[in-house]
This record gives sequence, C-alpha cells and structure tokens, in this order.
Amino acid sequence: MHNKTTAILIKQLYKLQKLFPIVAARIETRWGILAGHLYLQELLIKHRPNRHGFPEYIFQLIMCIYLLHVSEFGDFGIPLILTMANVESPEIEHDVVNEI
Repeated sequence: MHNKTTAILIKQLYKLQKLFPIVAARIETRWGILAGHLYLQELLIKHRPNRHGFPEYIFQLIMCIYLLHVSEFGDFGIPLILTMANVESPEIEHDVVNEI
C-alpha cells in the first residue's frame, strides 16, 4: 500500500473507531481481501428496512474507506451500485461531527 493511502486509511479508521469500534475493527481485519470489499458494501447499502443508517459524517468516512479499498485492490468484479432506494439514509447529526 502506498504511504499516502496508508496515512489516509489510518486517519479515517481512527475517526470511525471513536464511535463504531467494532465496525472499524472488522474493516481492519478484512482489509485487502474480498470479505473486506463485501463488508464495506454491506455497510453502505440498505438491506434491512428497519435500519436507520449511520450519521452522515460516519457514512462519508465509510465511503472514503471504501474508495481507498477499491483504489488499492480493485472491485473484485463486484462494483458498488448505489441508488436512492438502496443507500443507507444517513442521519444528520451535527453534534457527532463536532465531537470528533
């Protein structure tokens, strides 16, 4: 992994770990493999109707991490297709952004 990509990833995972440590740990242990790609997609795509989604800031962090993963390892032949119907609706919580 390139030094610049590594630095960005570490920074993003650190931010994510503050509020969602289990999610950050799962990303870290799956980094660079198909399971990581699929896990990141699962976090971004709505599968359960009763799920509220992540706060907007966290959704953006996960998207950034996903894009880093794809830029380093490709999409494993499974591209992310986002539509308004399947994207997790981020909750807008400005207090969360200010805490981090």
